[in-house]
Amino acid sequence: MLIFFASDLPIYHQVAELYCAPGADRFRVVFKPGFGQRYRELFSAGTVLPAHAVTKRAEVESVTATVESGVEEDLLRLGKAWQELFDITKTDPATVPTFGPYRIAEKGERGQLVLRENSEWAGDRPAQLPIYVWGPGADLPKLAEDNQISVLDAPVKTDFAAAGIASEKFSISRQPSDRLDTLSLADTGIFADEGSRHAFSSCIDRKALVKTTSEFSRNRVTATGLRVLQPSAPTHPRLKALSGAHMTRDIPAAKAALEGATVRIGYLQEHERYAKQVETIKNSCAEAGITVEAVPLTATNYGTLGEDYDALLSTLSGFGRNGLSKADQASLLPEILRAEKELQQAMWTIPLTTEPRAIATLKNLDNVVDNPGNVGLSWNMDRWVELDHIPETTSATDTSTKKS
Repeated sequence: MLIFFASDLPIYHQVAELYCAPGADRFRVVFKPGFGQRYRELFSAGTVLPAHAVTKRAEVESVTATVESGVEEDLLRLGKAWQELFDITKTDPATVPTFGPYRIAEKGERGQLVLRENSEWAGDRPAQLPIYVWGPGADLPKLAEDNQISVLDAPVKTDFAAAGIASEKFSISRQPSDRLDTLSLADTGIFADEGSRHAFSSCIDRKALVKTTSEFSRNRVTATGLRVLQPSAPTHPRLKALSGAHMTRDIPAAKAALEGATVRIGYLQEHERYAKQVETIKNSCAEAGITVEAVPLTATNYGTLGEDYDALLSTLSGFGRNGLSKADQASLLPEILRAEKELQQAMWTIPLTTEPRAIATLKNLDNVVDNPGNVGLSWNMDRWVELDHIPETTSATDTSTKKS
C-alpha cells in the first residue's frame, strides 16, 4: 500500500528524516532542501488514521507494543481494526474521530450520512446545518421529487432532466476540471527502464483518448503533456508547443522498444470512464505490438503498483505541484520550463486528459465552488449558504456539486 501512496504522492520522496517516538503526539519531519514549505501535502484530508481510535477498536494497548510483541492474535485484531474503522458499512460512522467543522452524527436507514457541527472544532461554526450526504446509487429522481438535493456531484453520464434536476431551479455545469486523468508508472518491472517508459508513452493516441472521453462524458476534455502547469493556468499557452511535443505519437519507436511486451494497467472499476480509456490505450498500442491488459480494482482491494499492475490510471490533483519538482505555477517561466522537461525525461507519470465533471447546484445556494484538488466541491462546504433569493452570480455555474 505504501508503494501506491508513493506513486500518487511523490512528495514522500522528498522527506530526508522522520523523528517519531512511540506513543508521542508530536513528530518531526525534515525535508530535503527546497521542499519544506510543502509539508501540508504529506497529510491531506483522509490520509491520517488516528492510532488511539484503532487501538480502542482492536482492544490492544498500543500499535507499537502490539507490533513489537509479535502475538499473531493481537496483530490480526489490530489489522482488522485498521482496515474497518473508516469503512461505514462495518462501523458506526458516529464513532469515527473527526477533524474539521463537521462530524458524522448518524447513518440513515437509506445509507445517507447526517453531518452536524463538530463541537471540538476550534474554527468558525458551519453556516449550513445539518448536511445530508448521499452516496453513489442513491435514487436521484426520488430525492429530487422530495426536494432533498441541493448540490449534486454526479456521474458524468447523468441525464439531469431524467433525474428530475430542473434547469429552472439548478445551475448545471458540464465542464472539465483541472484535475488530470494520469498514468502513474511503477519503478520496477517493465518500466524500471526509462526508455521503456518513453516508448509506452509514444504509443498512446491522445486524440483518440480525447474523443473517447469527451463522447462518453459529454464534456469537452483536452489532452496535456504538462505536469506542473494545469490547463487553465495563464502561462499554459506559452508552453503549448512543449506540451504538444510531449504527446508526440511514434509507433516505430514504441515498436522497436516494446514489441511483444505486455503492460498491465490498474484502475478503479467503478469508474466506467477509466475502462474506456484503458480500452483506447489498448487499441492504440496494439499497433506497436504492445499488449495492454486491463486490471479492474476495487477500493477495498487496490493491489500494489509494480506487483499487481505496471501502471495505475487515476485522477490527480490539478494544483500544479509535482512531488518530484520544486517548481509550481507561481514559479518563473524558465523554472517551470526546466521542471517540465526534467519530469518529461523521467516519465514517472503520463498525463492524459482533463477530468470530466457533471455538477448541479440549487441557484439559491451560494459559495459552492469546485476545487481542482482531490476534495472537489466539499472543500468549503462549511461556507455554503442557502439564501432566500437567487444571487446575481451563482457559483454553481462555474463547477458545483452535491452533497445532498
